[in-house]
Amino acid sequence: MKVCFVDPKGMHFGLNTGIGYICSYLKDAHGIDSIKVFDFNNNGREIEKRIEEIAGHDVVGFSVKSFTRDAALEVARKVKRKNNVLVAGGPHITLDGANFLKEQESFDFGIAGEAERTTADLLKVLVSSGELDRVKGLIYRKGKEVETTGSCERIPDLDALPFPDYSGFDSIADGRIYNYPLVTSRGCPYLCTYCCVKGVMGRKWIARSVENVIGEMEQAEDRYKISCFNIQDDNFSLDMNRAKEF
Repeated sequence: MKVCFVDPKGMHFGLNTGIGYICSYLKDAHGIDSIKVFDFNNNGREIEKRIEEIAGHDVVGFSVKSFTRDAALEVARKVKRKNNVLVAGGPHITLDGANFLKEQESFDFGIAGEAERTTADLLKVLVSSGELDRVKGLIYRKGKEVETTGSCERIPDLDALPFPDYSGFDSIADGRIYNYPLVTSRGCPYLCTYCCVKGVMGRKWIARSVENVIGEMEQAEDRYKISCFNIQDDNFSLDMNRAKEF
């Protein structure tokens, strides 16, 4: 099974950590050796050639934010074939995935919430023709109706996840990442009216250990020759003692 991911053009540059985590998780848990990521957000070269390459994959996963929705749909319409499967995930799908799937026939599935385990479980079902309703966090079509399997359980131990894998991103031309994205925790307990994190990641704040984060940075320095990093947490300093230790 040939699997690839698409990060559509957005308003802000930077590598997609969600896709990076899914890539490493699939390699670790599903035995997929090579996963290509078509990073239109950071690489605007040879677009039509890359779209043709995407169309040749069996499963194409899209990361969809509300402000990248239209860009994702444009690529999806061009790459959809009768024999490939298009999957949408990301914040927009977590918040409004059922309506998205009802309106967008190019997509076959949606994934709500943390996508590592749900993506791996969906691929297993697609290979074995198993039952879709057993895959938690999945949005899918059943006849003319759109069904959801409910929220998947949050990953309780983020240290157990393999570090994000950016090796397949086609935006890293020279193998280097000059501004490395670092996510050290997920979620936020607060209810700020201007923020959607409580709906996307949940109100429970789950943090990685400082040792685990430093381990990722050491690997990134060795593998990608990083010169700086950018913390992208929704609430990095919730535990101030942990922040000071880091």
